[in-house]
Amino acid sequence: MTTTAPVADARALGLAHHAARGVLEHVLGRHGITFQQQIALRAAVTTDAPQTPDDVVTQVQGSLKTDPADVHAALDELLAKRLLVADDAQLCPTDAERKLFAAVGAELAPVSARIWGGIPAEDLATVGRVLALVTERGPGHRTRRRGACGADHLIELLRWRQCQTVAVPSAHGVRRRSGRTVPVQGRGRRSVAR
Repeated sequence: MTTTAPVADARALGLAHHAARGVLEHVLGRHGITFQQQIALRAAVTTDAPQTPDDVVTQVQGSLKTDPADVHAALDELLAKRLLVADDAQLCPTDAERKLFAAVGAELAPVSARIWGGIPAEDLATVGRVLALVTERGPGHRTRRRGACGADHLIELLRWRQCQTVAVPSAHGVRRRSGRTVPVQGRGRRSVAR
């Protein structure tokens, strides 16, 4: 008997997005940081040139399709936690930021290895191309609702994979719903997407 591979569609994308983001948010929450703060922090510190707050807002708004005021609030929280410091008009990383990313990466590495291990590189490249295409085609159809673009989040999670720190579903996953994190029953693969 031959088994056919599942077809990639909006539901599959939504399920994968919620499963992966839930695990990442659970780990980030243990370190006192939100998903949006993590995206803003990565945007601020993973470029060759120092970024201004406006540069970071533009990048994060492009990825998360969120209100610029929310991104500014996330940056203010990162500055208050001393994960970033303002040097003139530019944002600079701190030792606390480096320790945070090291700790989050260390927690996510074994999960990443378990989930992503054994998947052929050509399959991962295909997934990356498909997600990039979905992301490219989606702008005219996206809503302003937070979390509306699963492809952007999955691409971000694939970037974590390249650093050996991608978030993926686990047996004790979590999901976000109504602004709070709740345990997922079963294998951590339930989703609010339908």
